[in-house]
Amino acid sequence: MAISEQQIEKFASRTDRPIPGQSLTTDPDNPAAYERPPLITTKEKGVDYLLDIILVDETYSAIMEALADDVPVMDLVQGILVNAFEEGVFNPDLMLLLAEPLAYLLLGLSERQGIRARIVNDPDEPYDPNDLDNWDYAEEEPMESSSNSFKEKMQSIQKPKADKDLNLDKIIENTSSLMSKPSKTNSK
Repeated sequence: MAISEQQIEKFASRTDRPIPGQSLTTDPDNPAAYERPPLITTKEKGVDYLLDIILVDETYSAIMEALADDVPVMDLVQGILVNAFEEGVFNPDLMLLLAEPLAYLLLGLSERQGIRARIVNDPDEPYDPNDLDNWDYAEEEPMESSSNSFKEKMQSIQKPKADKDLNLDKIIENTSSLMSKPSKTNSK
């Protein structure tokens, strides 16, 4: 996709971005919420936090209405997670780890309400919630191109595995520390 001169000019002339060095002028005694240590640091506690947020009556009904109105699940996931990050609840790494469980949580809740939720917004494929042949979560393809890297990461989740299936303990045990002395290997 080629970028036109007009698009480059429009991007370069934006005035709503921070000036270089602006982050160095903020008061260190009063940092923004996302500049402080996160409140939640584990995936399990993050899922519990998100579940508590979603199951509030007003929030739950608003989410179900949005899904019934054909708002893609991943758009809701992105909004919920980015908002929690900006409030300092968790860091960006945990935010990405929570995208998949939150998406499945929303899909499960919508299914219990009889709502056939759209996972992603694919402009090339018309969406018909009554078309049973095209309603398969596992066959959703990630979006081809996107300017939003967070959205790209969320769209790439295809075959999820539970943490226990990944044998993370063995992987961590067999991985050398970043602080360890590098091994001597011939790079010829």
